[in-house]
Amino acid sequence: NFMNNLTKPDLKKNKKEIVFISNFSTKDRNINKSENEDSIAHFLLEIATKNKIKFNILPRFRTRTKELLEEKKFYKKTLKKNFKFILNKNKSSYDLLLDYKYIFSSYSSLAQECLVKGIRVGFVCFKSKKNPVSNLRFGEFEKLKKNGIFWTYSNKLNFKETNRVFNFVTKTKDDIWVKKTQPYSKKIMAFDYKNKIFNEIIKKI
Repeated sequence: NFMNNLTKPDLKKNKKEIVFISNFSTKDRNINKSENEDSIAHFLLEIATKNKIKFNILPRFRTRTKELLEEKKFYKKTLKKNFKFILNKNKSSYDLLLDYKYIFSSYSSLAQECLVKGIRVGFVCFKSKKNPVSNLRFGEFEKLKKNGIFWTYSNKLNFKETNRVFNFVTKTKDDIWVKKTQPYSKKIMAFDYKNKIFNEIIKKI
């Protein structure tokens, strides 16, 4: 992703807070992307609260007022008022996420792009077998196992697995995180800062 390659996070300055990337979808859509998104967020909020870490949600419809209201209602039913929506419209989603230390998502190319930049990312995906978005879970295209050190996938809700992924993402030492996650992030996506490799190829043409 050329846009992703243009920015690089200052990992030492990142806020030690959780951001959950929402995959909320409105009811008029044919695909239920929202399935279990509120439950996953609730699990993460509960664990974050126990660990005294602030919990935020990056809404999918941050720039669309009508859909954003629906999205807020969706999460408020389960989470009440114990979360914050990141609503800054002056920055791209890419730039907003670069400010945070811990990112979680059920499935998201944006989360994968954060992972390859060295940001700590956890994937918690609980979707029914009939839901077509289950094929978008982390590692599906690379034929990775359904459960790994920083990801989990199941057709049923699983608090224990959520807790396991959360602990690895937030408590692993920096050198161990890099050592354990790099082999997977390289399989998922290459990070070419400022597109240097691409630009060198263009120069030779």
